Amino acid sequence: MTIDINKQYRTRNNLPVTILKTDLRGCVAYPVVAVVHYDTRDYVMYYAINGAYCIDETSCHDLIEYHPAQDLALDQPIWVRDSFDTEWQARHFKEYKNDRICCWPGGFTSHTVESLDEEVHWKFFTTDNPNK
Repeated sequence: MTIDINKQYRTRNNLPVTILKTDLRGCVAYPVVAVVHYDTRDYVMYYAINGAYCIDETSCHDLIEYHPAQDLALDQPIWVRDSFDTEWQARHFKEYKNDRICCWPGGFTSHTVESLDEEVHWKFFTTDNPNK
């Protein structure tokens, strides 16, 4: 993995992170500058380009890629669409895989769908009803 300033990350111990810079001059080993958000304070930390806090060992401070869909529960109601000019559609969340949101088809849930293999993929989602 190479840290990308346009993606979202968390630490291994699930703290939110803001990437500030990925090409810090004069610091070959740790060119990534990030702010780690603790409950009451923010800390500036430096990382290797692969997100490692320590080059030689795994650390709870290492960066891992994060997507907000990872926090969704099975069958949670969400609204989805594939482009900014289409209407939002109410669906139930199935899973997040291959950088896509997967929902049950036609508003079904895991309890009502005919086959658990059925799914529809979407690019965008929100948990707040955008039609209100």
